Amino acid sequence: MRDPQALVDTDELSAALADPNLRIFDCTTYLDCLPPGSGQPYLAVSGRATFQEAHIPGADFLDLEGEFSDQATALHFMMPDVAQLEAAFGRHGIGMNSRVVLYSIGSMTWATRFWWMLKSLGFDNVAVLDGGFDKWRAEGRPTQSGPAQGYTTSTPSASAIASGSIGAFLISYLASRSRAARFALS
Repeated sequence: MRDPQALVDTDELSAALADPNLRIFDCTTYLDCLPPGSGQPYLAVSGRATFQEAHIPGADFLDLEGEFSDQATALHFMMPDVAQLEAAFGRHGIGMNSRVVLYSIGSMTWATRFWWMLKSLGFDNVAVLDGGFDKWRAEGRPTQSGPAQGYTTSTPSASAIASGSIGAFLISYLASRSRAARFALS
């Protein structure tokens, strides 16, 4: 099903920069090739360095491999459990009243990954910047440099999430996992 709110264009984002509920995030990750025989096809490298060189004014940085992946597995980019995601997104100021815009450099892959993660939790007020940071810069729009200033921490709790659309999805998701676990055990 098509989601007409999944993309936001650069004009819309530029006009909304002063919105206090807006949360903008650079989600860039780079994959560096490793030599044959290393046991891994690539090394995931955070895009934090390029974020600090230039980013959309007011943006924060989301580190997929470092903060938003399950550290208990050797597999890259595995989504962590709900409690870890809830805490991580809360540390970055994403709450029930936030409007989230995600972008990445070079490829929309990383922004869409975070879009999917938020949507999988039932968070609907999220969009990917059409054309990403590359289009933003090509249009000569303003940028900032330096580390992220961050947003006020939000503490979305399971009960607060359950009262919104996140709760409906989460209940359905947990029920399906429970059925799958019962099936596997029988």
